[in-house]
Amino acid sequence: MATIRAVLKTWYADKNGRSLVLLSIEAEGRTKYVSLGVKVRKKQWSKTNQRVLPSTHRHAEQLNAEIDKKLNEAKAVLNKMKYEEVNLDVDSIKEAITGGHGQRDFWIFAENWLDQKRRKDQIYYWRRSKSVLNKFREFSGSPLPWKRLSVTLLREFDLFLAETKNNSANTRRGVFRVLSTIVREAVRESIINPQDDPFYRFKPPKATTTHRARLTLDEIIHLEELDLSQAPYECVARDMYILAFRLRGARFGDMVRLRWSSVAEGRITYVARKTGDLVSVPISEEMQAILDRYALESEDDEFVFPPLRRSRFADLEAEAAKVASVNAR
Repeated sequence: MATIRAVLKTWYADKNGRSLVLLSIEAEGRTKYVSLGVKVRKKQWSKTNQRVLPSTHRHAEQLNAEIDKKLNEAKAVLNKMKYEEVNLDVDSIKEAITGGHGQRDFWIFAENWLDQKRRKDQIYYWRRSKSVLNKFREFSGSPLPWKRLSVTLLREFDLFLAETKNNSANTRRGVFRVLSTIVREAVRESIINPQDDPFYRFKPPKATTTHRARLTLDEIIHLEELDLSQAPYECVARDMYILAFRLRGARFGDMVRLRWSSVAEGRITYVARKTGDLVSVPISEEMQAILDRYALESEDDEFVFPPLRRSRFADLEAEAAKVASVNAR
């Protein structure tokens, strides 16, 4: 006999201690789950009543209404299958319940996952992940049912990246890191079962050691002393590089966004975008010489270096695109 009920996924909780509420589909001794998109803490859930406890959650009424709606819809699908005498194995029931809701296709889930990164202002991760997914869509096509996402498909995609895109082993490894993150998020949300995750069996390419040339201190000093007065663009690039070096290795994105408001009381102080760390470094003579070249009559909160001066951005996405363009140039 097939049954459907609401359960709390107590075997996994997010960093805030909340677990997903799932539809539990049981038939012929097997169980599969469908996410209801609702998260609550264990103490806020009544296992007996299959409901959020009103005394523990201020939105309990709204959440319970949503759970009831989806539970009733699922039971209606099951009753229809019973009436039509359709084979009631757990896979068929889950497919019938999720049909039309986009749960069966990798791309709909991946696009929703990607949009969440953008809405959380994780712009750089969003841009990188979007690039990865564009490559994967070019290879796999769309739609892409979850059952097609196999070890064989991943191996063929790896060859595509190596031979068609000329991607290095390290780049390919980064691509598969993003894809595995998406797939494992689908497992956590019970969109697919753990045994259907191909990354448990697929081995991404091994990372290779990258040898980078490093400037000596003498070379840094020679670069500082080089007369670039007749080459303004090269001068800006050199000065940004040297100031980043003097700031103990600032990233380009932090350097190009550096504002005069960060230069005060003999120090340069800013928050690193990637790590969120506060960086504060005393201004040396060499750093002051660079700052003097770009001093403005009215500094206000303007950028120190020219590439972004007078730029106004509609949102973080537009700003990130501009910074990437400047970096490439």
